[in-house]
Amino acid sequence: RFVDDETAPGTPSASTVYTPGVGTFVGMGYLMTGVAVPAVHDRGVVLLLVDEDLLADASAEIDGHVMDIAADGWNVEYITVSNANNTVPAIRKIIDDQLEIYGKLESIYLLGNIAVPYSGQYCNDRYYTVPPDGHGPGAGDHCGAWPADVYYAVHDGFWADEDSITQYARRAENQNIPGDGKFDQIEVYGTIESQLGRVDLSDLSNFSQTESELIKRYIQKNHDYRYGIKEVHDLALVDENFSASIGAFASTAWRNFPSLIGIGKTESKDFLTTLKDSTYILAYGAGAGSYRSCANVAKSTDMVDNNAAIFNFLFGSYFGDWDNANNFLRTVLATEKGGLTNAWSGRPWWHLHPMGMGESIGYCTRISQSNSRTEKVYEPAVFGKNIHIALMGDPTLRMYNFDGASNLSATVNSTRDEVELNWSASPEDVDGYFVYYSWSPSGPFVRVNHTPLEETSFTHSAPFDGDVYYMVRAQRLETTPSGSFYNLSQGVIEMVDALDAVGVHSIDKAALVDIYPNPVNDILKVKTSRLTADASYSIADVQGRVLLSGQLNNAGQWNLTSIDMATLMDGVYFIQIAGAAHRLVKSH
Repeated sequence: RFVDDETAPGTPSASTVYTPGVGTFVGMGYLMTGVAVPAVHDRGVVLLLVDEDLLADASAEIDGHVMDIAADGWNVEYITVSNANNTVPAIRKIIDDQLEIYGKLESIYLLGNIAVPYSGQYCNDRYYTVPPDGHGPGAGDHCGAWPADVYYAVHDGFWADEDSITQYARRAENQNIPGDGKFDQIEVYGTIESQLGRVDLSDLSNFSQTESELIKRYIQKNHDYRYGIKEVHDLALVDENFSASIGAFASTAWRNFPSLIGIGKTESKDFLTTLKDSTYILAYGAGAGSYRSCANVAKSTDMVDNNAAIFNFLFGSYFGDWDNANNFLRTVLATEKGGLTNAWSGRPWWHLHPMGMGESIGYCTRISQSNSRTEKVYEPAVFGKNIHIALMGDPTLRMYNFDGASNLSATVNSTRDEVELNWSASPEDVDGYFVYYSWSPSGPFVRVNHTPLEETSFTHSAPFDGDVYYMVRAQRLETTPSGSFYNLSQGVIEMVDALDAVGVHSIDKAALVDIYPNPVNDILKVKTSRLTADASYSIADVQGRVLLSGQLNNAGQWNLTSIDMATLMDGVYFIQIAGAAHRLVKSH
C-alpha cells in the first residue's frame, strides 16, 4: 500500500506501479488519478462520417445519436459519405478538409461500411517476420496487409505505397503490391492525433436483421447506456484460454480492470454463460481463433442469441483482421444487449486506466495505439504502434454514467427575447446543474453558468435570433478506484423557435450562416453551409466603407472561418455574406 499526499486537488496525474515478479519478470500497473478534478464541459470536435446507405431506414435514429453525443459535450460534425466518395482517398480528403476548418479533430467516428485502409507487409519485413497473431509462413499464412483504421487518425504522418511485395498471404485482401492503394508500413510514422472508432455492422448474415436494423439497435442500446436506462453491473470477467507463459494476453484485463471498478470485482468466468442474462461493464476473452470464432469463448453464430459486456476486449488468431464477413470482432457489436465496444487486445495490450478518471474509450484507443516499441510510453509494447490496433465501437463512450435532469421545458416570454427553463431534478445526489445553449442540436453548446445551480429553473435572456437549443446537465463528484473527478450527466435538450433577441448572435437560415460572438472582441467566427459560388465576406462601417474583406472557407458541408477584427475600433459594423447583411458590435 502507498499513500500519495503530494497530488494537488484538481490536477490529474499519471502513475506507474512496479512489483517484483518471478525470476526476471516485473509486474506493472498504471493509474490516472486525481482529487476533485474539474468537469469537462467541452470535449472538442468529433467528426461523424455516416455511410449514406444507412439513411434510407435509419436517418431519424442517426439524428438522435448525434444529439446523444452532443449531450456529452461534443461538437458533432456530421457528414454523409456518398457511395461515390466511399474510398480511402476520398475519406482522407474529407478529414483533411475538416482539419482545415477546425484545426483539430479530437475524435473521428465511422458509422457504417466506410472505406477501410490497409497497410503492412507482415512476414516480408525483417523485424516483423510474423503478423500479430503469429500465423506467418507455414503457420496459416496471415501475412501481408491488415486493416489500418489508424491511418485516418494520423494527420502529419508518412504513408507510402511503393515497395510492398507480399508473399505467403492466402487471402486476396491481405495481398499488397506497389500502387494498389494499400500502404507499406507496419509501424505508424507520425503522431496519432485523433481518437477513432468504427461501428460497421455490414455483411453479418448470421443475424436475421438487416444492416440498418442492427445499426438502429446499436444506437438504441448506446442511448440506454448513456442515460442509465438499462442496468449495468459494476463487474468484470476474464475468460482466458491461453497459458500466461506464451504472452500473458489477459494482462489487459488484470492490469486495467481493478483501476476502473475496484479490486475483487474482476473474476475468471465463462464469457457466454455469464453475459447471457447479466450485463457486465467489462469483459476479456482469449482463445485460439478463426475469423469467426474465439475457442472456448464464443463464435460469431453464438452472438445472435447471446450478449456481451459494454466494453469488450478479445484476443485470438485471425479475427483481429476484421474486414470480412461475419467477423467475430465486429459481430460482438450486433448483440441485443451490451456490445458497445470491442477491441483485439493481447498483441499489444491495451491501456484503459484513463477511463477511471472520466476519459473516453477513444482516448484509451489513442494512447494504446501510440505506445511504440522504441519510444515506450508504457511497458512493454509487443507489436506496439502497429497499424492493426483499432476500436470497434463508438469512441466517445465513457464509463461513469448517472441519471441527470429530465423533463426540460422552455417557455418564451411575450416579447420573445427571454426564455424560462424548468426541469425535473436528478434522482442522484448531485452538486447542481449547468445550463448550455447552441444554435444546433449537434453543438457546440455554450455554458451559461460557471457554478452549479442548486435550483431546477433558470431564466435566460436569449442569446440568438431564431431557433435555440437549450441543454441542462447535472454534476456530481464521482469517486472511483482511480481518484475523484466532477462528472457530468448526459444532457437533456429542448428547442425554442423564432426568438427575437437583441442582436447578440444572428443566424441566416436561408444560407445557414452563423456569426458569433456578437459583440465581438478580436476574433469573429463565421460558420456557413449551402453557400452559393460567392463564398466571400466584407465588413463595412455605418457609412458603408468596406474595411475588411476576404474569402470564406467553403469546401465541406459545414465550414468555419475566423476573421481578425482586432484592428477595428469599437462600434457598429455590418458583415455582408451571401447577399445578406448582419449587424455586428465591436466591443472590448
